[in-house]
Amino acid sequence: MSDKPKLAEEAYTIELPRKYYKLRCMEAEDTKSKNGHKMFKFKLEVCPRDAGTPTEVKGICIDGLTLYAQSVVTEKALSFHNEVRSAFGLSPITNTELDTTQASAFKGLECFALCQGSSVPDKDSEGNTIIDPYTDEVKMINKREVCNFLPRKSA
Repeated sequence: MSDKPKLAEEAYTIELPRKYYKLRCMEAEDTKSKNGHKMFKFKLEVCPRDAGTPTEVKGICIDGLTLYAQSVVTEKALSFHNEVRSAFGLSPITNTELDTTQASAFKGLECFALCQGSSVPDKDSEGNTIIDPYTDEVKMINKREVCNFLPRKSA
C-alpha cells in the first residue's frame, strides 16, 4: 500500500497547461514499436519541483498524476533517444550500444519535460467517435502527453 496522498478527482479531469513539469519514471519497459523496432515505454508521474512545494494547476495538486511516453531505440532515432537519456541524467549511447541498452536504467530517475493536456473526442475500438447516450453530445476525454524531454545542460 502506498503512503502517498490520493489525487483529488479533479486532478484527473483538468486539462494540463503546456509547460515544463518535473516527472519521475515509475516504470520502464523494453518493448517493440508497431514496425518491430526496439522501444522503451515509460510510465511517468508528476512530482514536486521542490520538497514541500506541490505542483498545482488551477489550485489543484497534480503530484502523482500519470503520463506515458516512449522512445524508439534505433540508429535513426539515436539523437532523440540520447536527448531523453540526457533529460534523465544518463550518458549518451552510441550505435554499438543500441542492442544492450535497457529501459530499467530509467526507473526511479527524474527529469523535466514539456507536457500538455488536450480535450479530444473519445473513440471506440473501431475508431468511431463515441456519442454520450444521455446528452447526444460527443464524449470528450482529457489526454496528457509529454511533448519534449528537456536535456540537461553539459557541465
